[in-house]
Amino acid sequence: MPYRKISSCPQDFVNIIYKLAEQFQFENIEYVVEFGSDDIDCFLNDLYRVKMKGLRNGHKLKRSIFIKWHPDQDIRYCFRESYIREFIFYRHIVPKFVEIQNEFKIIEGLKIKLPKCVLASIEINHEIIAVLGLEEHGYAFHNRFYKKDLNHVVLTMKYLGKFHALSFIFANKYPKEFEEVVGMMQKDVQYSDPDKVSKFVRCYYDASVSVVSDLAAKEKLKKLGSDILSILNKSTQPVPLYSTFCHGDLIIYSINLLFRDLKNGFLQNFFTKRKLKVNNP
Repeated sequence: MPYRKISSCPQDFVNIIYKLAEQFQFENIEYVVEFGSDDIDCFLNDLYRVKMKGLRNGHKLKRSIFIKWHPDQDIRYCFRESYIREFIFYRHIVPKFVEIQNEFKIIEGLKIKLPKCVLASIEINHEIIAVLGLEEHGYAFHNRFYKKDLNHVVLTMKYLGKFHALSFIFANKYPKEFEEVVGMMQKDVQYSDPDKVSKFVRCYYDASVSVVSDLAAKEKLKKLGSDILSILNKSTQPVPLYSTFCHGDLIIYSINLLFRDLKNGFLQNFFTKRKLKVNNP
């Protein structure tokens, strides 16, 4: 699906673009707003890419920024907890992960690549997350029309392992701060309200139950269907000794991962932060 250039934007979104331009110290800016691309679709109508050009000290510069923002306040309200989760990640977790990697003098090739957030707000009705794109460094989304091969999957799992490792170091080196962050993220974003079962969760559950070969087990699972969110909520509760910060959707959705193909054929990847949760390893 080709990306779609937006011919006009809500004034609130335009204000965000000019706020970013001011932060970059850009003058005489030009920008293009894109929604969707050849590689990805944005199913929640909240992810935009802004390609911005401008002058700074007489030099022509450009930036690519991914902006998460809902134009509809009612929809924005539904995703408020998700914005808060991402805000916590960028403000409290990323700085510690970067500090740990620098302190241990981890060489560049072994460091986990973390997104650079340039604007974040959880002010009511002004929720926004904006991160710099990395196209100029050779990173790109995995094409959603192609299955991930073994190399991509192995690399993804390695980087998930790095998330776990950094979390354990965080917990041991800065226990008080770690517990504070865990407390901020204690509420599960997806399954915290058992009374609200979305259609897609029901669909996924029914499809999973349908392939169970044990007939007795299948009947028991069918009966549990009405209480599926309560079950999922309990299963995602953190375990004190083994809690880590990890990515919740890194395998399922292509829009959560960026890969870089180096000249020697070795792939590196970069985790975007769309959903972080405290979970068991």
